[in-house]
Amino acid sequence: MRADDGVHHLFYASQSPRRPGADGRPLQQISHATSSDGMRSWRRHPELAFGAIDGYEPAHWRDPFVFRDDTAGVWRMLIAARHLDGPERRRGVIAQFVSRDLTTWKPTEPFWDPRRYPAYECPEVFRWGDWWYLVYSELSESFATRYRMARTLQGPWLI
Repeated sequence: MRADDGVHHLFYASQSPRRPGADGRPLQQISHATSSDGMRSWRRHPELAFGAIDGYEPAHWRDPFVFRDDTAGVWRMLIAARHLDGPERRRGVIAQFVSRDLTTWKPTEPFWDPRRYPAYECPEVFRWGDWWYLVYSELSESFATRYRMARTLQGPWLI
């Protein structure tokens, strides 16, 4: 996405096989790069990378999606994540962070947390007419892509 100052920001999932978590699996984190020349070259910012916060599995922290919430005056980042607790097959959650500058991110309440499936991958949100749409891939036996609709970003999200 392009910030008001013209700088392009790219957020992506990265993994470090040399840095396993307590469960022995490689840690996943959200990484950040910027481009000031119209996306011809990119500068990585390893100092801005962050992994799962307390309450989430460190090996399941990926698929960042960032969008502007003009109503609240913030950028929102959705992250495919998993809770540390609860039934194994029902820990999926779309974690959420907010930022005013695309650099400093603060955790907030989960964006989508129905506790129905192992994971909600590749979440995206967009507005079309009077409706907001949440699209995600459901990690389950059916591997389905699903969507929900709401009049506001706070929901309720309808099937």
